[in-house]
Amino acid sequence: MSALRENILETIKRNGGTITIKEAEENNISPKKLQRMVKQGSLERVARGLYLHPEFLEDSYYIFQHRAPKAIFSHETALYLHKLSDENPHKIIATIPSGYNTSMIKERDKYRLYYLKEDLWEKGQEKIKSPFGNLVYVYTKEMTLVQMISKINSIDKDLVLTALKRGLKNTELDKLELLRYSKYFKCEEQMRNYLEVLI
Repeated sequence: MSALRENILETIKRNGGTITIKEAEENNISPKKLQRMVKQGSLERVARGLYLHPEFLEDSYYIFQHRAPKAIFSHETALYLHKLSDENPHKIIATIPSGYNTSMIKERDKYRLYYLKEDLWEKGQEKIKSPFGNLVYVYTKEMTLVQMISKINSIDKDLVLTALKRGLKNTELDKLELLRYSKYFKCEEQMRNYLEVLI
């Protein structure tokens, strides 16, 4: 293996196993060099402009957000990432701003996307590590639970209430934040009732 290729692979390993075209250029690695390494089998192209080191597992969460940067993990996927649920949903669930277009909307077998008006969509976002160690955007625990409680009759009620109970028991949830978000989603009274019963 050439010294240059070895250096590139080491750079990618330090980067958590992936590199984007932009990150490559910042490290003086040309896109053509990455393409050659894919042909040689020393790199894998996992999405447009995103490459994976062969020693690392494919991170479906990170790849998803690379393909749809405005998609924020929400609902059951967010509960799983926050360890408020042990159930890893078979579809990745995320929320996008109304009017945002992504080809992934059509991939209904893999993804379920919800829409929110931009002023609501941008509230309560944070970065956490995926199970593979990459930073991804997800709604906070409080925002996630409020989103789900606002439509509790159309989703798994037991899952939501179990997650709420677990978060309150472990003092992971900020009750004031739960009530603040519930005002935006017009479910404040419902949230107060659940908090009274579960605390």
